[in-house]
Amino acid sequence: VMGVGTNASGPPVTNAAVAIDTLPEVRTTDDGRFFVREVAAGSRQIAVVAIGLQPYTTTVNLLAGDTARLTIPLSGV
Repeated sequence: VMGVGTNASGPPVTNAAVAIDTLPEVRTTDDGRFFVREVAAGSRQIAVVAIGLQPYTTTVNLLAGDTARLTIPLSGV
């Protein structure tokens, strides 16, 4: 699973925590991007949190051997 976290005005969200099911948490980079390897196929819940922004959750259906690409919209509290 790969993606980018952005806020309502468009710039990337740096250092947001990205959690997928029980896998280890990853953080977004300076350009808002994240990458999680070896996510099992099936329906997976993704949660993204960042200081000062509303938490975001979504569900994605992954196919074996595929890479899901997401844009995570985060908005102010």
